[in-house]
Amino acid sequence: MFGPDPLSRSLAKASRRIGPVILMYHSIQGGRAVPKWLWSVAFNRFLDQIDLLRDAGWQFRRVSDLTGEDASDRCSLAITFDDGYRDNDPAFLALERRGIPATWFVVSTNVGRPAAWSDDTTTGWPMLDAGRLREMAQAGMEIGGHSRHHCRLAELPADRLPDEIRGCRLELEEILDRPVTSFAYPYGSYNQAVVEAVRDAGYRVACTTQYGPALADGDPLRMRRLAVYSHDTLSSFARKIGLMRNEATWGRVFEHLAATMLTQRR
Repeated sequence: MFGPDPLSRSLAKASRRIGPVILMYHSIQGGRAVPKWLWSVAFNRFLDQIDLLRDAGWQFRRVSDLTGEDASDRCSLAITFDDGYRDNDPAFLALERRGIPATWFVVSTNVGRPAAWSDDTTTGWPMLDAGRLREMAQAGMEIGGHSRHHCRLAELPADRLPDEIRGCRLELEEILDRPVTSFAYPYGSYNQAVVEAVRDAGYRVACTTQYGPALADGDPLRMRRLAVYSHDTLSSFARKIGLMRNEATWGRVFEHLAATMLTQRR
């Protein structure tokens, strides 16, 4: 593994004063080659990222843990996977071997069935099946909801929200035989009506796709996440954690350092 440059590494370590942090993954594809889909991360690169976080001293949690006693632990970090693609299986096994918990947000009607939402890239991709989800939950992984049909929830009429949101929880609980208390908004699409529907459905925490520290908004149903992209190097990965931004360019780094220096001089 070629580590991040020293400045990027130091930024990632310094960000432990800002956390908790939630990372957002989707697909994990075999090998080290950069996948074509923005939301796919090469498996070997994923392992490098996890090892970097562990070496930096981050404490791994499930999303639902971040609102309990660990909410004040700024070194807490949650790894999340959206959709429930079957190619996540090696990532699950690798995390299990390392004793690292993570959270999967699953589209309930596609458990064990090919992806069916309107995305030309992933339509037909195989998904994790019920047996594997049960094994993951038994291994300490968290399984959360991601709606029944991967809809843009903010665009749905209010009378359809309970079916998509509460229905997802009920279907997953039937599969897992345990409570499902976490949720992620598909496409990051939500509004106040959606948040209220998530609360009414019995979820305790929910994740958006907005970047920043997880609890920046002070609302467990609007938890922020940092997106991990296919092209992220270890250095850019470390910088995005350090800056709490999805796009952590060197320009952003210098802006951050300048702002920090001005603050310290006041």
